[in-house]
Amino acid sequence: MRTRLFVVALSITTTCVMNHAEAGGGLSFQTVALSGQAAPGTGGRIYSFFYPPSIGSSGRVVFPGWLTGATSNDEGLWSGLPGSIQLVAREGSAAPGTTGVFGQNSWTAPSCVNSNGTVAFTASLTGPGIDGTNNTGIWVGQPGALALVARAGNAAPGTPAGVVFSGGMQNWLMLNDLGHIVFRANLVGPGITTANDAGIWAGAPGALQLVAREGDVAPGTGGVFDLFNYQFEAYPVPVINAAGDVVFSGHHTGGRGIWRWSGGVLELVARTNTNAPGTSALFEYLFDPWMNASGELVFKASLMGEGVDFTNNNGIWAGVPGAVGLVVRKGSPAPGTSGLLFVLNADSVGLNSIDDGGFVTILSSVATSDWTSTPGLGIWRYGIEGGGSAWMVYSDPAPGMSGVIMGNPNTCGPHPASSMPFPSQLTGTGVTNSNDECYWLKDVGSSPRLIVRENDQFDIGGGVMRTIGTITTSPGGHRQSGYNANRQMVIGLGFAGGSSGIFAANVPVPAMLGDMNCDGAVNGLDVDGFALAIVDPLSYASEWPNCDLLNGNINLDSVTDIADIELFVMCVMNGGCP
Repeated sequence: MRTRLFVVALSITTTCVMNHAEAGGGLSFQTVALSGQAAPGTGGRIYSFFYPPSIGSSGRVVFPGWLTGATSNDEGLWSGLPGSIQLVAREGSAAPGTTGVFGQNSWTAPSCVNSNGTVAFTASLTGPGIDGTNNTGIWVGQPGALALVARAGNAAPGTPAGVVFSGGMQNWLMLNDLGHIVFRANLVGPGITTANDAGIWAGAPGALQLVAREGDVAPGTGGVFDLFNYQFEAYPVPVINAAGDVVFSGHHTGGRGIWRWSGGVLELVARTNTNAPGTSALFEYLFDPWMNASGELVFKASLMGEGVDFTNNNGIWAGVPGAVGLVVRKGSPAPGTSGLLFVLNADSVGLNSIDDGGFVTILSSVATSDWTSTPGLGIWRYGIEGGGSAWMVYSDPAPGMSGVIMGNPNTCGPHPASSMPFPSQLTGTGVTNSNDECYWLKDVGSSPRLIVRENDQFDIGGGVMRTIGTITTSPGGHRQSGYNANRQMVIGLGFAGGSSGIFAANVPVPAMLGDMNCDGAVNGLDVDGFALAIVDPLSYASEWPNCDLLNGNINLDSVTDIADIELFVMCVMNGGCP
């Protein structure tokens, strides 16, 4: 039998929008928009540059862009499937439901798209009769069929006659696949004071409901909601899930809390000055909640009380109203780091999320056991009530890059169960300031997969190669998604020379760890292949030419060797690797 070397290489290529092809390793890209190309719906105007894109659950994307050769109408918002992008709205064009036109800087705030192509966005208005009392609004709908949902100066649902929305409607908008939105707004009108001039609304267009308002009873506290404006000091809340439930953090007279609104009922999740489950301490501060489709939520908090000091004064909790549990606390060992400890400080935690599988993803810095050094960031995944880590990214070897380490990873907002994209900064052999930024996808049980890297060559279509200068992902800080459960991804790339583009990718399911004969199962039939992969990789490649040698890399150190034996045996005994 002739032997041959089986080489696994990841090459990043793209295709034109109408010529969808497979790239190396099955990764495929489509060009969504390019600077220098005509922008749909603009009469031949040319894209100049773009703001970060987002993607919906069906692969439709939405992105703001700017045009060349225009001044009073050089901003716009586009959406659709790659290859069929449509103009949603443009500066200077008529704003449905009003007598005005869309104004400047309308789409710098996040916009959203759902599974059926419905888009939601906030925008400013200008024109006759428009002033500071009525110059912002929220629109929802399909391209070409937008409807005004809320506007400064219009009646605010759930409030007395004469009370209307004021400004402050250009942030924190979210949209789900039901077409429901959630947003925060300020109020003006009869009886409005600084004690009751802000609220949160949610629901379907035309059927918005008041979720909570300053001055209203804050359930579970004996007080009233207070200082809603202050709740936005860190990351945007409120959050709406697939079922239309809402979670938010805010102040009440006497402290701060987190509430969940479900089926029109508002329930307290946690509040300050009460016991923090899993500890003997009290919640000192609570913030940054996120919720999955089942209504399970996660939040971070600081602690106070006897026995609390700088080594254990923060943590992450998850659950539902009445059943919240500790996930992990500052000072706990960080799995996979040889004795380093979680820091979980507010300035180093970033956005936490809970996926629809009930797993919590956290970003944290780590510290040495004597707390004298914090040698980097990592990402971990825990069950809703703690337990072991199902994945970990911390100073790991960068797959396919000899002598290179993935450092300072970051989370990118919500992501599907068992799969998460993340950017990281590389260090090590051959790494410079011009090629140290990368974007990866990590699946549970598989090594991170490189999506794009700074300074790599990238085919923008038709064999035209450009050098990647910057990588722009979905604005996770605003809870927008750049990756969906169908393994579809959208990214923005800037290139050397100043051009840029928006690109959509379909990322294939990774090979199954432990499946050495590639029959889709992990069992005793894989033993011979695993042994051969260790003692004679060339023969393994010849015997199973369509399999990946790294299916045997159970410990994820980028090589299949004797260090994987014990874990492989466990995989076979359990019928699969964790």
